Amino acid sequence: WVSLAQEILSPLGISVGVEAAYPVGNWSTEAKVAAIREAVRLGAEEIDIGGFFSAIKSADYRAVYDDAKAMIDAAEDEIRVMVLPETAVLTRDELARTLEVYAEANVTGLKTSSGYGWNTYVEDVRFIRSHFDEAFQIDVSGGVRSLDQAMAYFEAGADNIHVSPIFRILDEAEERLT
Repeated sequence: WVSLAQEILSPLGISVGVEAAYPVGNWSTEAKVAAIREAVRLGAEEIDIGGFFSAIKSADYRAVYDDAKAMIDAAEDEIRVMVLPETAVLTRDELARTLEVYAEANVTGLKTSSGYGWNTYVEDVRFIRSHFDEAFQIDVSGGVRSLDQAMAYFEAGADNIHVSPIFRILDEAEERLT
């Protein structure tokens, strides 16, 4: 499907991405590396991939680092890797330590949530920006249902949002502009 999506979307300037290890990344590191390599082979420009959630919750940050580093190394700058730590279900200490480890592993892209059951909080985005400045591109996913919510995430420092009700949000924007 990636090649078909590329054929249709590339002329429009729209990049194609894939996902793997959803929702909480508890695939083996080897499987994640294989998924990244396959995404590169297929021509995807981005992969959203679950972080090692069980290791994060177990405070096994060496395993979190090894997993993240292997994913970034596998990408070889051929694909944008967006790692999902599931920010909504982490304590502030877990989130801070996870992001420190991600930064050490050269992760530069975060997607806050898989959107499966956990919503992102505006405070999570503010926390990431206040503690890590521009170290990460932040893509928000999970619970963005209105234009006001989308704008709140952007004001907090999000770079992108992933939404299901895109047409509703676009309609809201059009109504406000007219």
